[in-house]
Amino acid sequence: MATTRVIQAVMAFLLVCWGGMLQADDHLFAGTPVSLLVEEQLLVASLQDIPEDGRIELKLPRGLPEKGARLEGFSFDPRSGMFATRLITTEGEGIGFRGQAIVAVPVYVPVRRIPAGTLLSERDFRTIEIALNTLPSKSLRKQQDIVGMESRRILLEGRPVLEGSLSEPLVIERGDKVTIVLSKGGLNLSAPGKSLEDGAKGDDVRIVNLSSNVALTATVVREGLVEVVP
Repeated sequence: MATTRVIQAVMAFLLVCWGGMLQADDHLFAGTPVSLLVEEQLLVASLQDIPEDGRIELKLPRGLPEKGARLEGFSFDPRSGMFATRLITTEGEGIGFRGQAIVAVPVYVPVRRIPAGTLLSERDFRTIEIALNTLPSKSLRKQQDIVGMESRRILLEGRPVLEGSLSEPLVIERGDKVTIVLSKGGLNLSAPGKSLEDGAKGDDVRIVNLSSNVALTATVVREGLVEVVP
């Protein structure tokens, strides 16, 4: 009886092992989805700088097997998104094919035509997906880079916003009365002044000291306050 139990245990162990091997072989035989093989080539070969929030959209030819073993000779044109490669099937057959890989990214765009000089808020924008290869350079895609800024020129509905189209909102305008402050070696001085230029926070503007009638350059700190850096 003891011998029988040992034999049964050994047989059960072998069945588990063989079953696992057969399952693994079945999995390997099934292959990998061709779409995944193409995405791996795009990512691993670094043929295109794909943002973390990008989504790869593939256009593959009809009649191509859904799965395969690997790809060979992968070539890619990032400008058009077209690629050419050779699929090696699980049976070892080679099939050459072409396709297109489009990387779509979320972009924050105006919901309407926005005039120059507008302080931008969330209600002025929405998020859409745009093909990365058609996105102009220096496009601002994220909400935090746009909301709270001021449009320097007209922004068109549904079009990406370019970096040069925005500026920090003006907090001082030409002719505004300002307080001039100067700090040096523990000495803090202030004087009344008038701005000779428009300025946003951090801008250097020309001002005139109304006490001495001397013109000088100061940095805008906030509305009504400028600082002279000695």
